[in-house]
Amino acid sequence: MTYAGEWTAGDPWSVVLPGAYVGNEAGAILSRISTGLGPVTFVYTLTSAVDGSPIDDCWVGVYTEAAMTNLIASGRTNALGRITFYLDAGTYYLARSKSGWNLDNPDIEIVA
Repeated sequence: MTYAGEWTAGDPWSVVLPGAYVGNEAGAILSRISTGLGPVTFVYTLTSAVDGSPIDDCWVGVYTEAAMTNLIASGRTNALGRITFYLDAGTYYLARSKSGWNLDNPDIEIVA
């Protein structure tokens, strides 16, 4: 089924959303949910241990415990190696994954 030449049958959650959504637009809300709903803004920066250059487009998952079974937020780093999460204050365990990189997981972070 096609709607206005844009909507086809399939999984709507597989559609990549552009990053230009703001405020209460649907894309902004969905993006915010995936990166957490807590009151503390936590900017995580991932750089190379070899030369300090940013690691872009790296998946980062935030877990509440060291066993990393309770994923509460996730997303990808931007061109500066940064991703912003919205978390409650506490200790978190971050898993990082990018093809071609050997990243030591978890990275333990304290959010205050």
